[in-house]
Amino acid sequence: EHNTPFGLYNNATGSGLAGSGHIKHHPEQAPVRNFWFGDIRKLKGKDILDALGIKKGDLDCVFGGPPCQGFSAAGKQNIADPRNNLVYEYGRMIVELQPKTFVMEEVPA
Repeated sequence: EHNTPFGLYNNATGSGLAGSGHIKHHPEQAPVRNFWFGDIRKLKGKDILDALGIKKGDLDCVFGGPPCQGFSAAGKQNIADPRNNLVYEYGRMIVELQPKTFVMEEVPA
């Protein structure tokens, strides 16, 4: 059983943040039931709420951010990179989940 003092949903929108680092090195701390893999454009906030057994507004924090390749100074800063649009999917998820707070991370441009 996974017990935390607060609910946290990590919405990495394709950046690999949640999936590659933490799960790979500390799988015992990241129950699979707390992670959804796949295309965020096809995921609905209701699916997450139903799976967690909670309703809108119950989630304490959503943490996430879009892939950085199109924004980052380390990348090509391509304004036309289609991954840049995933920032809107993160916003949609915030609206659908209505967490008490959210954090959006992104690298400096």
